[in-house]
Amino acid sequence: YRLDKDTIVKVFKRTSDEHQIERELKLAKQAFVAGVPTAISFDIVKVGDKFGVRFEMLDCMSLKNAFVKYPEQYNDLLDKYVKLLKKINTTECYDPIIPDAKKFYLQKVKEIKPYLEEKDAQKCLDLIESIPDRMTFVHGDCHFKNIMVQGDDFLLIDMDTLSRGHPIFELAALRAPYVAFEEDD
Repeated sequence: YRLDKDTIVKVFKRTSDEHQIERELKLAKQAFVAGVPTAISFDIVKVGDKFGVRFEMLDCMSLKNAFVKYPEQYNDLLDKYVKLLKKINTTECYDPIIPDAKKFYLQKVKEIKPYLEEKDAQKCLDLIESIPDRMTFVHGDCHFKNIMVQGDDFLLIDMDTLSRGHPIFELAALRAPYVAFEEDD
């Protein structure tokens, strides 16, 4: 919700867990301090029986809407998107508050292990274990709706999946919205 021309509130519909929202706020601030272009987050607010985070948000639109509104700028917008991904995935992060992407994916495989054949589960675990450790940011949900275009700048939003690790985890996370869900066909 836009409060005024410079401020919005993101209201969480699926969670009323103030600790989870506080976690996202901290992750967003850590990314911003490290130089990752994010919307500036201020504080947690109560909206009816739900919680939200107040963000500075100047005149902007989602990257998805920019692609629709400015089809002649497709290549330029796509180039900037790639540069943003490179910026995220080359910015080093040593803060222990930022979760480890490899641990997250290993845990996910362990959760679905009962539904897999043993050899397939082990193959997944071995594959993930073989990915080199990296101390760079991974947004984890960097699709076109989670990037805001403000003039020539791109800003990330929805930082709840922020982690650190190898950029291959970013590519894995992008498969869901673009291939599995056909989010931005």
